[in-house]
Amino acid sequence: MPGTGALIAAIATGAEVQPIAIGKPRRRCSSSHGGDGAVPQTTATLGDRIDTDMEGGRRAGLATILVLSGSTTRAEADLYGPDLVFEEIADLMQAWKEASLMS
Repeated sequence: MPGTGALIAAIATGAEVQPIAIGKPRRRCSSSHGGDGAVPQTTATLGDRIDTDMEGGRRAGLATILVLSGSTTRAEADLYGPDLVFEEIADLMQAWKEASLMS
């Protein structure tokens, strides 16, 4: 199945208009300093894609947490080097639970 970028390219070609990207991995889509009190030192981006989720997190100055249940392979993760890598979201939840018990 084509990814979002391929679909946008097809629409842009057909419409003969170039879109303005405001989503990941653009820095301005990741609000790490809004009214919710989130700050880069205590905020992370979580996702399953290197090219959007992890890159968006890096551009926003956030820690990156990758789950391999999406389109990214272990080899790609090893090359890119996110801060944390989990096979599945359940593994992340288990680690979070264990860390909470330790603090």
